[in-house]
Amino acid sequence: MTADNAILWLQAERFNQWRLIRGDAGGEREEKVSEYSADEESEAEAVERLRNVLQLLQPGRYTLRGTVGRHKQAAASTFRFEITRQTVTPMHQPQIDQNEMFERAMKLAREELAVETFKKEVLTRLDNLEKKVAEISEAVLDLNDDDEDNDSGAITKLTNVAAQLPTLAKGFETMRGLFKT
Repeated sequence: MTADNAILWLQAERFNQWRLIRGDAGGEREEKVSEYSADEESEAEAVERLRNVLQLLQPGRYTLRGTVGRHKQAAASTFRFEITRQTVTPMHQPQIDQNEMFERAMKLAREELAVETFKKEVLTRLDNLEKKVAEISEAVLDLNDDDEDNDSGAITKLTNVAAQLPTLAKGFETMRGLFKT
C-alpha cells in the first residue's frame, strides 16, 4: 500500500475522525503525525493538508486509523503503508533552467520597456497637440480682434499649424490601432 492509496482509502470511507501515526501500530514507538475531526475542519481541507504532510514524511512505516461514529460503538478501520523513499519536496526539486529564467526576465523587461516607451510617446503627442490647439486659439483670437496689423501673422500661424495636423492625425490613428483588441 502507498501513501496515495491512503488518501483514496480516506476519501472512500468518509470517516468522522482519522489519525496518521508514524511507527508500528500498537507498538511503543508510535508518534502522531496528523489527525482530523469532522467537528474541526472540512474533509476536503483535511485531505489537502494530509497530501502536503505525506510529501514531507521521512521513509518509514505509517498507520492511518479512521473511525465512523462518535462513541465507543464507532466502527474503526486501519490502513498501513510504508514510505520507502522520501518524496520530492520543493527544496529537492530540480533547479529551473537558469537560461529559461533569464529569458523570461528579459522578455518581461522588454515588455515593460515597450509599455513605458509607448506611454512617453502618447504623452509627447498629447503635449504637441495641446501646443497646436493653443496656437490655433491664439491665431483665431488675433483674427477676431480689431487690429488688422496682426491678421497676416495669424494667418501664417494657422497655415503652419494646419500643415502639421496631418502628421499629428496619422500619429493618433496609429495609437488608436494599438488600443484595439
